[in-house]
Amino acid sequence: MPEEDLRAFQKRFFDPGDGGLLAALSVALGRVGVARQALGDSQGAREAAEASLRWIEHVAAVDPGNVNWQVQLATAWSRLGDAARLQGDLAAARTVWETALARRRGLAAEDPENAHWQQLLAVVEDLGLPLKDR
Repeated sequence: MPEEDLRAFQKRFFDPGDGGLLAALSVALGRVGVARQALGDSQGAREAAEASLRWIEHVAAVDPGNVNWQVQLATAWSRLGDAARLQGDLAAARTVWETALARRRGLAAEDPENAHWQQLLAVVEDLGLPLKDR
């Protein structure tokens, strides 16, 4: 997304108090990143993932008790790691994935009865091959 378009959007629609809107923007940017990855645009994917992460970090910082924002934050970190890996920046990918994994572990520990979070953690840990030394 060109910076001018993003600035125009922010000027017209930005409401720093509307966590739902900002989280939706983060999700949309995350999906743009996934689409750009699929198209082979690794730089565009990384830029979209970084923008997605910035928005959800803002939302999560304003309302740290909102578990949905924390889940979205972990997802945004994971997507940024994927984008870094596609660019061959394995050190950055590892750092970012470790941050995502730590968040998911925290969520799973917070509510051990939540089967969905336990499953997400198990999948991330099973797929944690990029975190292992080669």
